[in-house]
Amino acid sequence: MNHFIEFRSIKLKPGMREEFHRLYIEESLPLLKRWDFDVVAHKPSLHDENSYYVIRRFDSLAQREQMEDAYYASDDWRQGPREAILALIENYLDIVLELDEVTVQGLRGGTNHLVEIRSYNLKPDTRAEFHRLFIEEAYPMLQHWNVDVVAYGPSLHNENFYYLIRRFDSLAQREQAEESFYASDNWHTGPREAILALIENYLDIVLELDEVTAQGLRKQS
Repeated sequence: MNHFIEFRSIKLKPGMREEFHRLYIEESLPLLKRWDFDVVAHKPSLHDENSYYVIRRFDSLAQREQMEDAYYASDDWRQGPREAILALIENYLDIVLELDEVTVQGLRGGTNHLVEIRSYNLKPDTRAEFHRLFIEEAYPMLQHWNVDVVAYGPSLHNENFYYLIRRFDSLAQREQAEESFYASDNWHTGPREAILALIENYLDIVLELDEVTAQGLRKQS
């Protein structure tokens, strides 16, 4: 049985992550559990002191939409932690993937591989062109630069959202690899302008996953 997994990447206002983490654990998480949400994982991202992620599991896209609509319209949320939590958030992005049971279990507590999940919010009606540019130009370039692309593709829940998942050996290696790639003439004189023109905004989260889970994510692209 496959599961629909929502990765929520959250960019917090500077210096607010500790307070967000406290509020999430003490107020949001108990409320979500009371509403029968399956929170797979939630943690500060490893790469940036203002980033956080929440991973939730659903049986279907329809169930996700129904549960989230009901929860976020409820008095429990609106009269509870809503205002305090939203005051700490700069912005957030969701992507939704379909994953198998083994991969989902790994997301609940894996280690070893450093994985970056980049969530893109694209300009309306540009996803097909973004996907084409990525496959034909950006992806071969990343391979040439020895960047390990684990998975990529359109998010299942919204026609303007896309994801890119990459694996690194360490935070230092990630920083070095991305700085070298994005500063290169190959990127600047290649697809950079065309690709950036299609992006509204994007967010990264970085987490540690075990080998089985990382391989499970590879099945998505």
